[in-house]
Amino acid sequence: TLCSHCATFTTKTCTGCTTAPQYHKEATDIYYCSTHCHNADWTNHQILCETRQQRVRLHQDIFLLHQTWTMLREEAWDEDISHVELKRNTLYLYEGEQHRPRRNMTMRRYPDNTEGSPKHKFAVLMAMGCSDSADVLSSLTSALFSGHARFPLRSSPNEDTDDMLELNAKVEEVILSVKNTPLSIRLVDSDGSVDNDEYFHEVLRISLPSGELWCADITGAQFGLPKILWPWHEYKTKYVDEIYIIAPLGTSRH
Repeated sequence: TLCSHCATFTTKTCTGCTTAPQYHKEATDIYYCSTHCHNADWTNHQILCETRQQRVRLHQDIFLLHQTWTMLREEAWDEDISHVELKRNTLYLYEGEQHRPRRNMTMRRYPDNTEGSPKHKFAVLMAMGCSDSADVLSSLTSALFSGHARFPLRSSPNEDTDDMLELNAKVEEVILSVKNTPLSIRLVDSDGSVDNDEYFHEVLRISLPSGELWCADITGAQFGLPKILWPWHEYKTKYVDEIYIIAPLGTSRH
């Protein structure tokens, strides 16, 4: 790969933004052969670097939310699912003989023998939980995106800095219906009847200070989605059938 400044072959990248997820079709990494070239090109790279650092921070925050919700579901499982079966692209969740409303269920650790295959575990964990995740994680989400949680900001390529990146992003809850997903979920009652109703799905739409618009789908594994963070336009084009509500963060708690 060529240095972005002098076009010399190199394998070194800008450490400030090298792990940023892509938003447009820009180069995935920015390469410099030396600190000299990095410094010399800083006026050209600075805006992109700081924008990409916002993406790095965004991805870290969404990953934290996803891991938190996954652990909560694993340790406080409140569903009575006896077993799981995959038929074509549909995952059938069979309710147990003693199925009761969730409010009457005793929370317990997720039973690992439920899923038909380990790869289906996350789909089962995330099933029917998108609104719950938005509700339970609302306070943590607000703290992460209101500037209360601060991370070091790389303000130049060759100097230490006390500047901190405060990700003051606008976060909205979006209720929608999905389409063209790799996987669908169906509940099967204890009497064998299949619930074929289509349920609403809830995601977060995040506006970064840079102006970029992102979609965080914490529970997208229930639809077989390979990522939890998407550029909003890409997610909307691929998977959104219809948008019903766009509301401020915390609306699901009321």
